[in-house]
Amino acid sequence: MFKKKIAAISCAGAMAVGLAGCADMSKIMTVDGKGINAGVYIDYMLNEYTMQSYYAQYFQSSDDETEFLKKEYSDGETYSEHFKNTALEQTIRGVAADKLFADEGLELSDDDKAEIEDSVSSMFDQFGDEYLELQGISEESVKIVYTYEKQKELLFDHFYDEGGTKAVSDDDIKSYMSDNYLRYKMITISKTPTSTSGDEATDEEKKEADAKAKEQADKYLALAEKTDSDGFDEVIKQYEEDTEKASEETTEEATAEATTEAVSEEPEIDTTAEYTVTFVDPDGKEYDEDSDYPPQTVKGGDKAKKPDTHPEKPYYQFTGWYSDSSNTTEFDFDEPVSADTKVYSGFDTNEVLTQYDEENASDIQKKIKKLEIGKPSLESDDNNYYVIIKLDPAEREDYLTGGSERQDIIHTMKSDEFNKTLDDLADKMNIDKNKSALDKYTPEKLEEIAEKYSQKK
Repeated sequence: MFKKKIAAISCAGAMAVGLAGCADMSKIMTVDGKGINAGVYIDYMLNEYTMQSYYAQYFQSSDDETEFLKKEYSDGETYSEHFKNTALEQTIRGVAADKLFADEGLELSDDDKAEIEDSVSSMFDQFGDEYLELQGISEESVKIVYTYEKQKELLFDHFYDEGGTKAVSDDDIKSYMSDNYLRYKMITISKTPTSTSGDEATDEEKKEADAKAKEQADKYLALAEKTDSDGFDEVIKQYEEDTEKASEETTEEATAEATTEAVSEEPEIDTTAEYTVTFVDPDGKEYDEDSDYPPQTVKGGDKAKKPDTHPEKPYYQFTGWYSDSSNTTEFDFDEPVSADTKVYSGFDTNEVLTQYDEENASDIQKKIKKLEIGKPSLESDDNNYYVIIKLDPAEREDYLTGGSERQDIIHTMKSDEFNKTLDDLADKMNIDKNKSALDKYTPEKLEEIAEKYSQKK
């Protein structure tokens, strides 16, 4: 949390004789004499609360009975304190971004404004007008928050994107990735004995399983040593095929079981209608008419034609065409088309590219960090053997070309610097916090309203 000189609360003296005549509770602070809606602060707090509560529910252990807002981060800060501090920090940074945006001579485009309006509508659709009103969040406040965030985004690009006043070069990215990232491909072979009895494995069984795993690891290491980093994909493929073959009996037994399919009436298809089947690229953009995968016009009841080739994505393997963007269900080109349809290209990668933090890195990552680039190696821990080839993060050219990857790495590199720019500007502004409003609008109050609203529903 950044340090700031805050002007004294103008109504502090009134606290001794009651709140009558104190600051307007609809304002969380004034900045250079301009009031900032309390709803802006509450909105930031609600967003952080919602996100963290989702993660808490997802990762919480069954024996953790600590009240949500009393949970603590590693530094001892409670969730409640974190939500308040984050909301205040983001509100003040938003105010600073608004000023800097004007100082830099930037303006929101019509598309930017339309995006903000869509975001506001989406939030009210998600939470509901009544709920947000009960929390003290108006449509105006939500619009201010999304405007702040769009201004931050545009300011960041203004400074650090190509052509920006502090543009990040390819050499900057390469150097950063070499110093802060770990890139590798790996085959993991378990030492754990397979047992169907549920009993603890004996020392002899563990020793036998270890020897078998080591034999496998040596086999794939020898294959890896005969090829390069691209050829390592074939070694991984070989390992996966061998593993699948080893479990073939179980698979055959499962598929041999008789299944009874429910008989259902086929929906009627309008055979006079025409539908558009659109193909989507790895970045989520639709292929156009001039691409290798143009949209297809298909009569109702007819089938879409499977493309003769498939798209490519550097460092990824094509896995097929899917009916959903998350690539969970393969698209059936033998199924008649009965509506406008999107078909998504699916990709997977054998590469791991991750930020490296010595303090939080796993034992195997620490070992990988010390390996020679491009030379296959066999490593192990208590549970597994690992056949690994370490790669050079700086050679990932997709992080040097324009696109989401480049944007992601630049944000990783420069977010702290950008936030410091906003904090430094905020330090020069006359900020007068409304302590009464800050005391009133708390995570506990937010949670209380949420529970009452839920019970009412």
